[in-house]
Amino acid sequence: MPGRQTLSALIVAAALAGCSGDGPTLGGLASSGATEATTASLQQTGATVDTPASIERQQRRSVAAMTADIDSKKSSEIRKQVRKELDGMSFPPGYTWSFGSAFENEDETQKEMLMNLILALALVYVVMAALFESFLHPFAIMFALPFAFVGIAAICFLTASPFNLMAQIGLLILIGIVVNNGIVLVHHIHQLRERGMERTAAILAAASHRLRPILMTTMCTVLGMLPLAVGGNHVGDVLYYPLARTVIGGLVASTMLTLLLVPCLYTLLEDGAGMIGKVWRSGPRGAVAPGPVAVQAPGSIAGG
Repeated sequence: MPGRQTLSALIVAAALAGCSGDGPTLGGLASSGATEATTASLQQTGATVDTPASIERQQRRSVAAMTADIDSKKSSEIRKQVRKELDGMSFPPGYTWSFGSAFENEDETQKEMLMNLILALALVYVVMAALFESFLHPFAIMFALPFAFVGIAAICFLTASPFNLMAQIGLLILIGIVVNNGIVLVHHIHQLRERGMERTAAILAAASHRLRPILMTTMCTVLGMLPLAVGGNHVGDVLYYPLARTVIGGLVASTMLTLLLVPCLYTLLEDGAGMIGKVWRSGPRGAVAPGPVAVQAPGSIAGG
């Protein structure tokens, strides 16, 4: 569905009027305010030029706004092409160009979504640290999150889905969903270890016990998102199916990786923390431990 995007530029009046040579400048048209005088001066040159019906100003500068109907799926590509073409043009001194308010709002939205992503990761870590009563074990799940992005990239590439605002919202939702599988697995590992089971045996048993619940929750979420993913639902130029496809791709990839990466990261983090703890407790290499010191009273003679 094509969407409406605005591109604004400060350009020479000759380009706007469709003529070249000695045409009046945009600033001249704005300052004169006399259409008759402009028409008379143009008639003297033997050329007839249609002048703008109104002159728009932004921050006391004359502006010519150009709009175009573009495909919202190719918005980023068209934006790059427009930037390339306009950067290659040579404007007179004092003239410049810029994207319109729609693109500026899109840039602001991108910055806000990045901040929301960082806050979501921080809050998820705090909740898991409180649940596991450990600052180390949540990293076993957090480090597995980037591998879920592989599924997002794959499904967007295979289905030619744009990574628009709705897809970014799906990414935020995915962060909360993906960690659930890891929490279920790691929490059960802790339960088995508290019962006296050795770490490796507890990991293997927990993966076996929690395989079915993890697959069931994943299938329910994927099937629930499937109608939205296969449809072409949209409101205006806002497409909704990228949200569902992002969640499906990331969730399927993370489910397959949860049973493989999370136990490995869990083991590596514990072993690494144990090694650091041993080095810290043993002190610097080559240090001599202090021995007992004999204190001799004054006037006493030590016997052989």
